[in-house]
Amino acid sequence: MSDTTSFLDAFGSTADLLWLDEIACADSPPDIFFVEAGHALDPSTRAMCQGCPVRKHCVTWAYANNTMAGYSGGLSPSQRRAMSLDEALAYIERDTGDTP
Repeated sequence: MSDTTSFLDAFGSTADLLWLDEIACADSPPDIFFVEAGHALDPSTRAMCQGCPVRKHCVTWAYANNTMAGYSGGLSPSQRRAMSLDEALAYIERDTGDTP
């Protein structure tokens, strides 16, 4: 992947993913969401996820597409494996102060 590839580019066609128009990470390189096992997401990346207006869509997409690598919606792969989608959405709601 080149240095000019953004996270948005990694999704490919956005025809069915209109929520991507609002992602906080649109201009970020995708590799910031993939860290070695046992390492935490960079605090600035975590803050970007926490403030993202479509964080719940991101994690829902990850579950729907069985994407278990990399952080999605600010949740690590191990967090997503340990939680159902409903639990992940509730976690995000508590983590950001979102209202349903």
